[in-house]
Amino acid sequence: TTYKDNKFLEQDDIDELENEQDPYYREVYTLGNWGILGDLIFTNWKIEDLSGIKNTFGTYYNGLDFGYSNDPTAAGRQAIKGKKLYILEEIIYELGLTNNLIANKLKPTINKEYIRCDNEPKSIAELRGYGIEALAAKKGPGSVNFGIQYMKQFEIIIDRKCQNAINEIQLYQWKKNKDGIAINEPVDKNNHFMDQIRYALNDRIFEKKEEKPYTAQELGIF
Repeated sequence: TTYKDNKFLEQDDIDELENEQDPYYREVYTLGNWGILGDLIFTNWKIEDLSGIKNTFGTYYNGLDFGYSNDPTAAGRQAIKGKKLYILEEIIYELGLTNNLIANKLKPTINKEYIRCDNEPKSIAELRGYGIEALAAKKGPGSVNFGIQYMKQFEIIIDRKCQNAINEIQLYQWKKNKDGIAINEPVDKNNHFMDQIRYALNDRIFEKKEEKPYTAQELGIF
């Protein structure tokens, strides 16, 4: 079967499938052929029921990847113990959220803890106005791969309720060149929850101490 057999697809979904440019995704998801994901970025992971330990960690790492119409806003809560990275909660994974709605969904989980966000100064300033301790994650050339390599040091344990995290990690893979050989660059797809993990771990990845909250002037919002 292919997408043409799925009567529940919206027109936007159909358009996206028919205009898919990545050769692998077009073969599998558009044309319905068999595929093997041989170049997955993360392989050292498993699913567990973490409900019994999710409130036992001393330090939590909260991350947020902004989205809106085409990409979901993704926010999560993580912890580290030894050589294990625990994905404890999907706080948000949803389309169409404005910043006030994002803030309302974050507050019950993170309260006054910091959350590291994709570097969108205006959105960060708005979240701070709604009482969220939002900080910008460090970005720049090589930062995605640097973050991925840091995460690969750990065995990743995902709570069984974090279905979107599970979906993404099973599909997140390296790009291939014209000869079908994987290159050191991730496909910019199935990465919204994966990105928020990198942002959440920003201080550990770049070995920085917690920064003080940014002012509007520092964020460039006047």
